[in-house]
Amino acid sequence: MINVTKETVLLDIVEKYPETEDLIRSYDYKLKVCMLCHCLFDSIERIESTYDIDLSDMLYDLNRKIAELESEGPVLD
Repeated sequence: MINVTKETVLLDIVEKYPETEDLIRSYDYKLKVCMLCHCLFDSIERIESTYDIDLSDMLYDLNRKIAELESEGPVLD
């Protein structure tokens, strides 16, 4: 399991947990940009500094989703 921090790159999250894509896409409307198109290689901190988004909310949402996925069973690499 990865713990998403402000230094975590979006691609690393999606690569290990593709099920987080829907959650990430839910931020598209708030940011007025496709995060997976424009922010894939950015850290969460970089996304926060570039767009008007609450860093703590995004970290909480991503870590909660990953914890849910982990509790459902092992992730196959």
